[in-house]
Amino acid sequence: MKKDKNVTTNKVTQKVLIDRLAEETGATKRDLKEVLDLIISITCEILSETDENASTELKIANGLSIGTKYIAPHTGKSPFDQTEIQVKEHLRPYVKFGDRFKKGINN
Repeated sequence: MKKDKNVTTNKVTQKVLIDRLAEETGATKRDLKEVLDLIISITCEILSETDENASTELKIANGLSIGTKYIAPHTGKSPFDQTEIQVKEHLRPYVKFGDRFKKGINN
C-alpha cells in the first residue's frame, strides 16, 4: 500500500498535553511536566527489565497497556538488498488499546 502524500499528521506535543491537563486540573504546568517525565522514566525502567523468560506489560490505564517482548538473536534479511544479517537480541515495544480508548476515539 502506497503512503498518501496528501494526508497530514496532526502531532500533539507534550506541551499541548500539559496545557490541557493544567486547564482541567488546576495543577501547575511545572508539576505536571515533572509527573509526566517521571511516568515516562519509570515506565521505561520497568519495561527494560524484560528478559528472555517473559514479556512485560504495564497497564497504564483502563484500556491502555504498554509492553515489551524479548526478541532473541537471529538471522534476518536486510530490507535494502535481502542479504542475510545477524539481528542482535533486543526488546520490541508495543502498545495495546482497549475498548475504552477505541470507543472514546471513534464516538
